Amino acid sequence: MKVAIVTGIVAGLFFAAPTLAQQVQTKPGYYVQLTGGSGLVGQSKVDASVSGPGGSGSGSIDVGMEPGIFASASFGNSMPSGWAIEVEGLYVKNDYDDGDLEDLFGGPVKADVEGKAVMLNAIYAIAPIGPAVLHAGGGVGYGRTTISSEGASVESDGMMWQAMAGFTFHASPTLSYDLTYRYLQLSQDDLSFDAFGYSGNVSSGTAVNAVTLGARLKF
Repeated sequence: MKVAIVTGIVAGLFFAAPTLAQQVQTKPGYYVQLTGGSGLVGQSKVDASVSGPGGSGSGSIDVGMEPGIFASASFGNSMPSGWAIEVEGLYVKNDYDDGDLEDLFGGPVKADVEGKAVMLNAIYAIAPIGPAVLHAGGGVGYGRTTISSEGASVESDGMMWQAMAGFTFHASPTLSYDLTYRYLQLSQDDLSFDAFGYSGNVSSGTAVNAVTLGARLKF
């Protein structure tokens, strides 16, 4: 369902693009932007090591994610050089793939991953392509990743980063829309345990691939 919605938005933007663009002359300046979308795919790579009376061992496994939510709000400055610098507060949430969890734990388990962060982004308007402007950029920030399952949760604070590329459609000198692909790397979860004669460490790094639609208003 979420994939169909995103596909509809993409098609609508491209069909409306000639009307939106019409060689609108944009102006530099400060702006605010609201963005929504879906983390369509992603995965957590889980690395674990354990030692105890029965010996020791280590391994890793990739756990996929279902389509989820992406939302953000930004404040920035668009400069005559084509660069835009912004501060963005973002939120993502995805459920883990039920099949991967069942393979990992040997039974039905529900779990999800949630990320909240404040990012500093730099975005560059590269060149016009038809009715749109190609842009690309990236950002770094600090945030919290929370993995929840069966009423329990593990939280980790740390650095996050993202890379992005997409198209901007200008409706007026002050209003524009952008369709963007993002790769977002969340902070890493680390857990140490020592119980019943066993000790070990578990770490999990999560990446989300998202498609987003943003509306930007300059002032």
